[in-house]
Amino acid sequence: MSKYISKVFYDDDQITLKLEEVDAHLMVHLVIKKALPSSIKKARIVFQEIKERAYWQGYEQIYTYTKDDRMLKFFGANKVISNVEYKGETYKVVQWDLN
Repeated sequence: MSKYISKVFYDDDQITLKLEEVDAHLMVHLVIKKALPSSIKKARIVFQEIKERAYWQGYEQIYTYTKDDRMLKFFGANKVISNVEYKGETYKVVQWDLN
């Protein structure tokens, strides 16, 4: 049986960062509510905190998926591990190594 946990890690009027754990794999999801430079800066700071906490909790990677290549650049993605088709759109599955 799969283990699934979902929680909002950070939420304000500009961004929401949500974490999901599926069978010991940590996924992060970002929603930008206001497309401002300050939103991206805040998201980078919060994502760095997520990476640090995840490392100290024993995770070796963090994953996400996106169809926006800018997100890969903004958050320094280590590698794209696959592409997934969903409802006619292609999403990149991205992995950050924490070690």
